[in-house]
Amino acid sequence: MNTLRTIVIFGILGVVGYGVYATLNVRPPADPPVPIPTDWQSGPAVQIAGDAAGPPAAFTGAPAGAAPEALPGAP
Repeated sequence: MNTLRTIVIFGILGVVGYGVYATLNVRPPADPPVPIPTDWQSGPAVQIAGDAAGPPAAFTGAPAGAAPEALPGAP
C-alpha cells in the first residue's frame, strides 16, 4: 500500500513539475515580419560624405616592413 501511495505522489509531483516547466519556458509571440514595399522603382538612395569627384583617400599606415612596436598606439 505504501508503494502505491509513493507512486501516486511522485506522479502528481511530476505533473506539477512539468506544468511549472512548461509555464516558465513559453516563447513570447514573434513580431510580425516587416512588409516589403511593392512600389520600388529603383534601389535605395545612398549618400557618401565628402567629394565624390576626387580619388579615394590613400591609406597612411605603417610601411610594409615595419615592426609592430613602430605602429602608433602599440604598447
